[in-house]
Amino acid sequence: MNIGGSTRLDFTVIGPAVDLTARIESMCKSLDRSPLISWEFARLSGVKAEFLGEFSLKGVGSQQPIYGVME
Repeated sequence: MNIGGSTRLDFTVIGPAVDLTARIESMCKSLDRSPLISWEFARLSGVKAEFLGEFSLKGVGSQQPIYGVME
């Protein structure tokens, strides 16, 4: 999405998926794991991941399953 005026342009992404991603990323420190991924990403990507639990994320509404990428 293009956000800005005629003298300055800024291209960015917005929306629920971006909000969820930011909230999951904010859990890295408290879970002492990085990277963390959503259930949808784990399911669709085929990345080997470990279920870490369901967590309440600010502004997301319901608890979300969080996965840690396995090496």
